[in-house]
Amino acid sequence: MRAGGRARGFRREADQKKPACNTRSLAAAVTSSRPRLLTLQAAHVMDTQGMKAAIPYISMVKIVAPNMAQQVADRAMQVFGGMGVCQDTLIPEVFTLGAVLTDC
Repeated sequence: MRAGGRARGFRREADQKKPACNTRSLAAAVTSSRPRLLTLQAAHVMDTQGMKAAIPYISMVKIVAPNMAQQVADRAMQVFGGMGVCQDTLIPEVFTLGAVLTDC
């Protein structure tokens, strides 16, 4: 504790550094881990309870994974700028595939 009875994190100072992670990077981490965790959960339910019990989890993976792939491709297009939309990279193909699978 410092003077005034408050810890350093509760004070606001002009010269204090910004936090290491921002909202965008945290959202990206959550977005990218959601399909992986759902896939692991679906596999666990398939192993322990059988295929019929895992059907709802498999359906969730089918919805979440293409959305995540499309969001990652969209961010990559924004980062790469003009190079992200040319056919020399795989980014437009991934974006299109994510859009097609999302609409199904």
